[in-house]
Amino acid sequence: MSRQLIDVLPGVAVTTVLGGGLAGLCFNESLLVSPGKTWWNGDWGVAYEDALDEEFVVRQPSIELFGIVEWSLFGEGRRGVVVGEEGWLFTAEEFELYPGAMQRAETRARRVAEVQAEMAKRGTALLVAYLPSKARVEADHLGGHRVPAEVAAVGPRFVQGLRAAGVDVLELEGALESVEGDAFLHTDTHWTPAGARAVAAMLAEHVKEGGADWVGGATVTLGEGAPGPHEGDLLRYVPLGPLQAQLGPALDTLATPAATVESGGGLLGDVTIPVAVVGTSYSEDKRWGFVAGLQAELQADVLNAARQGQGPFVAMDAYLADEAWTEAPPRLVIWEIPERYVGMEE
Repeated sequence: MSRQLIDVLPGVAVTTVLGGGLAGLCFNESLLVSPGKTWWNGDWGVAYEDALDEEFVVRQPSIELFGIVEWSLFGEGRRGVVVGEEGWLFTAEEFELYPGAMQRAETRARRVAEVQAEMAKRGTALLVAYLPSKARVEADHLGGHRVPAEVAAVGPRFVQGLRAAGVDVLELEGALESVEGDAFLHTDTHWTPAGARAVAAMLAEHVKEGGADWVGGATVTLGEGAPGPHEGDLLRYVPLGPLQAQLGPALDTLATPAATVESGGGLLGDVTIPVAVVGTSYSEDKRWGFVAGLQAELQADVLNAARQGQGPFVAMDAYLADEAWTEAPPRLVIWEIPERYVGMEE
């Protein structure tokens, strides 16, 4: 971008917003057609604000223009993203210390132990797949940013609580760091298919070492779709409008794995699907291929009971209330828990 354009961008942004604001005030539907709303109790003001938001036609262009200024001049995105080096984006949730996070980590460790005990009564084993944060695994791409020490201490307290309670927990940092290439997507919160497959391999090896007799109960073949561009979920915090391709971080390339499962029928007599995965969008979203990778590594069918956007603890509560658990408990439940959710309110 030329020096001259950089110099005028802030002025253009301010002029656009002020001009658009004046137009919004003059032509606000609430001002024109509902002046009779009661003003003293706030009804008129609320109606006016709602209509302004709906009728303010330059709102999105203004957001995009400010986004261009923030990105071009300061290398920053909107609140919610941390911008690393060379187009790497990180969710700000991995850097935030939530009030009561340490106590919440301890409470949730106890809850996991309770779930393990409840499952054991029905002959189901629980394995916690503890997923480290992208900011920790890809720390070399953070630039000048660092995860605060207080935030970094929450996860270990949770894992310590699990181990003290005898919970089978596998920390997955080693698997992700062993990936050739990137374990996480540059512009997305989530892992790459390579990262997901490495984790699936580590989990499967752990299960096999435990002597699970249902491993190999199905024939699973793993294929891969054609690679294509992927717009990561963190790009919404870098709103550059029509200049996204020219100014913004380069899009990731994603090739989604897919598994074909040929089950052996009534596996072990009474359980058709021996494994269930409960967790977040790291598991639920098929684009990363985590469950497909597990199926291939275990040569067994896997029920995907993960849920998007609700966190791993809400997902487990939902699973325990579902017929998939109450009517047909599996031999193993893998509970995928990302580090950043441990201290977060749900």
